[in-house]
Amino acid sequence: MRRLLVFCKEPVPGQVKTRLAASIGAEAAADLAWALLRDTCRLAGVAARRSGARLELHHAPREPGPRLAALLSELGCEARPQSEGTLGERLAAGLSPNEEGRIALGSDAPDLPPEQIVAAFEQLDSGSALASPAADGGYVLLGLGPETPAQALTSPAIRWSSAHTLADTRAALETAGALWLPPLAGWSDLDEIEDLWALADRLEGCPETAPASAAWIEARRDRLPARTPPAAAADLDTL
Repeated sequence: MRRLLVFCKEPVPGQVKTRLAASIGAEAAADLAWALLRDTCRLAGVAARRSGARLELHHAPREPGPRLAALLSELGCEARPQSEGTLGERLAAGLSPNEEGRIALGSDAPDLPPEQIVAAFEQLDSGSALASPAADGGYVLLGLGPETPAQALTSPAIRWSSAHTLADTRAALETAGALWLPPLAGWSDLDEIEDLWALADRLEGCPETAPASAAWIEARRDRLPARTPPAAAADLDTL
C-alpha cells in the first residue's frame, strides 16, 4: 500500500502565510490558505486514485476547528493529527513506519500536476528518496521509498524553511543510507506576493486546475498589491 500525505496547518489569521499576510493582510491570507488547502486535497485525491495510494490529511492543531472538521468530512479522506515537535519531527512521525512508499505534500502548491505525484510513486524503489524542488530552496513534494528511514528527517542539520532545506534534506537521507533519485520537475509554492501573481498567471485560461484558488484570485484581483516591475525586482536581488 502506498501512502500520500498532505500536511496542513488550520488556516487561522496571523498563524498562516505570514509573509504573504504582510502584503495582503492576515484575514485575506488565511482565506487564501483555505482555498489552497481545498485545491491541494483535490489534486491529491486524483493522484491517490491513479496511483493506488491511501490519502491522509495530517493536520495541526490536533483538534480541528469546525471549518476544518467540515472540510475533512466533505473530502472523506483519512485525517490524522500531526505529532508535537519540530517540522522534521512531525514529518518523520507522519511518514513512519517505513515499510511503504510514501509521499508528503504541503498545502501551498495548489496546481501541482497529479501526474507528477503518480510518476514519483512509480520511481520510488526500496531505500530511495526524491523531491520536487521549489525555487526558494525547499520542495513541494518529498517521496520516500519502502524501507527509506523517515527518522532521518529529524536530523538537526536540516535548516527548515530556508534556502538550504532541500540540500540539507538530501544530505540527511543519504547519510542514513537512502539513494537520492534524480529530481522531479520543479514547481512553485506560495509564500510571497510575487508567488501569488505567478499562480494567477499559471491559472489564466485554465482555472479548473485549481478552482478554489482561481476563484479567490478573481474575486480579489483588483485589491491585490501591484506587481513588482521586473527592473525593480532585479535591483532588489542585488541587495
